[in-house]
Amino acid sequence: MEAYYDTDLTATEHKILRYAAGKVKDNPESFPKVSFTVHEFLSAGGVSGDGYYSRFYKIADELSKKRIKIKTEKSTGWIPWLASLFYEDGEVQLTFNTVIKELLLDLDGQFTKYDYKHIGNMRSAYTIRLFELLKQYAPIGKRRLRVDVLRNMLGTEGKYKQYGQFKLRVLKQAQK
Repeated sequence: MEAYYDTDLTATEHKILRYAAGKVKDNPESFPKVSFTVHEFLSAGGVSGDGYYSRFYKIADELSKKRIKIKTEKSTGWIPWLASLFYEDGEVQLTFNTVIKELLLDLDGQFTKYDYKHIGNMRSAYTIRLFELLKQYAPIGKRRLRVDVLRNMLGTEGKYKQYGQFKLRVLKQAQK
C-alpha cells in the first residue's frame, strides 16, 4: 500500500494487477505466471460490458509498460510490474516480474486486505488507491498524510500542481 507509483495506472490496470496478485496469493506455487479470461476478470469485480474485449489489447499494451517505485531508507528502485503479458481471444496470460515476488507473496501478514469486489465498479485509479490507503487505517479510524506524500502515493507528481486542482480532480472525484 505504501509503494509509490512511478507512472499512472488506469483504474482497469489497477484492477488487473490486483486481480492477478490475488490469483498468485491463492496459488503461490504458480508464481510468477497467472492466466485468466476477460470474462472471469469482469465477473470477479462485478463488472459487465462487452467493451473490455475489444479494448483489452490496448489495455494490455499500456500495462506492460508500467512500473512501481520502491523506496527504502538507502535506495530507490524502479521495477516493471510484469515480465510479459499475452492476450489472445479473451484470455490473458501474464508473468509478474520476479523482482517483486516477495511483495506479492508476503501479502498475508503485514498488508491490508480487502475483497476485490469492493473496487470492481470504481472508475478512477485515484479512487482505488485512496480506498486502499484509507482501508489500511480503517481499524484506527483516521489517517493523516502530507499532500506531497499523498501525491507520490497516487502517482500524481507533476499533475494538478495547484492544490485546488488536486482537490477537485482527485480528492472530490474519489469522494463521489
